[in-house]
Order: sequence, then C-alpha cells, then structure tokens
Amino acid sequence: MVEVFYLSDSCFIDADDQTVCRAGRTYRLTDIEYRILCLLIERVGQPVCAEEIISHIWTGGGTGTRENLNVQIGKIRRRIEPSPRTPKHLLSIRGVGYMLWASGTVSN
Repeated sequence: MVEVFYLSDSCFIDADDQTVCRAGRTYRLTDIEYRILCLLIERVGQPVCAEEIISHIWTGGGTGTRENLNVQIGKIRRRIEPSPRTPKHLLSIRGVGYMLWASGTVSN
C-alpha cells in the first residue's frame, strides 16, 4: 500500500502509522479496519463484493460474517466521514458490497 492515501483535502490514511487523519483529528485503526481499507484502496472507485472482503479479511475460520463486516464498515465510516450517516467516501453498493471513493491523491 502507498504511504499516504488522501480521501479528500481534509482526510487521509497514513499506512505507516495505521491511522486516519480527518479535520485535524487522528484516529488509530484496528488491524481489521486497516486491512479492509487497504483492500478498498487497491480497488478505489470499483465496487468490491462483501463476500470477497470477508474472505480476504477473515481467513482461517475467523468470525467473518456479513454482520461483522457491516459493524467494521460503520466504525471506519465514523473515522473517515464527516457525516457517517450520509457517506461520501465509503459507499454501500446495494446487492454487491462496498466502494471507496476518493477525491484526493496518493503520496509515496
């Protein structure tokens, strides 16, 4: 993954520190949140099906269910979205899964 990924002018993900900085506040990501974001960043602008995310993140018989994924997506939204109830970056694609939308840039 890149070192810094900008979702917008006021929100970026720092891969080295596993943090999100939004509007001047820094949020530490859990390993699962970070891995979900990394997968979505690899496919930014493209829908990723929920089953693919689950199988990629919860390997080895973990607790990977659609409900657990929804909980993690909610946690990520609270960190990256100014208004988590009306997301602009981490979008739900009905019947498919999720898509990350970024208006920013990538920095190495």
